[in-house]
Amino acid sequence: MISVLGGLYRETRDQGLRDKIGADLKKHAFSPQPDIALAAIYAVSRGPNTFEDLLAVLEHGRKTDVLGADAYAGELAHNLPFVPQDRQAEFIKLIVGQKSAYGAAVLAMYLGDPALISKMSPDSVAALQSFLRTTEPQFPMAIGEFGYTDAIDYESWLDAYANLHERLRAGGYRATVFEQLNAQNIDPRKVIAFLSSPIGQAFMQAVGQRVPFEKSFARATTYAESFPGDMNITPLYDRAAASLAALK
Repeated sequence: MISVLGGLYRETRDQGLRDKIGADLKKHAFSPQPDIALAAIYAVSRGPNTFEDLLAVLEHGRKTDVLGADAYAGELAHNLPFVPQDRQAEFIKLIVGQKSAYGAAVLAMYLGDPALISKMSPDSVAALQSFLRTTEPQFPMAIGEFGYTDAIDYESWLDAYANLHERLRAGGYRATVFEQLNAQNIDPRKVIAFLSSPIGQAFMQAVGQRVPFEKSFARATTYAESFPGDMNITPLYDRAAASLAALK
């Protein structure tokens, strides 16, 4: 029932009907029955709500433990693109306060769009930089493990982190990517993850020179050669190596 109402709430163009459904969903979001409350909270969060209604529903869900820290931070992050600029700092503070890796991952997904970041205040950008700096995705401790999900998470994180730097200074994207990839203790799996991704491939083409990548890619090569024929590592490494070889 709640899911049906949520669908109508998002899709109807009848403002009167939308207002009525929205009121019903907000009432259900405060239900003492956790399953009903949770479904209604998600319906409100993903619908055409006001900032005040969204915040009230999400905060209630968090205070009553209907929403855990990850779910709460994730829903806040999903809604960040729609928050008025004068409320962004408040919203970001709530996200950061949860210290949620999932919330950071959702944020990174949206922050891959420079157009969104361009609409943010410098203070908001700086706060997001600080948060992402502390939530950098890590690969498993077992060095031979290389999951596609881990690779995607890192690619998304680095792109978002670099986009935030570009917003504050021209050239910040390129400088940040090289700073991360050339870091002394970089996990070589991160190098492979980024440079084999569509975003990393486009970055390599934009740089257009092989030399800036040689240090980081040497580590990636040593790593890949330690696991010859690995079904996850080898195809991604080969893709990055082919792109690197095509540069001057």
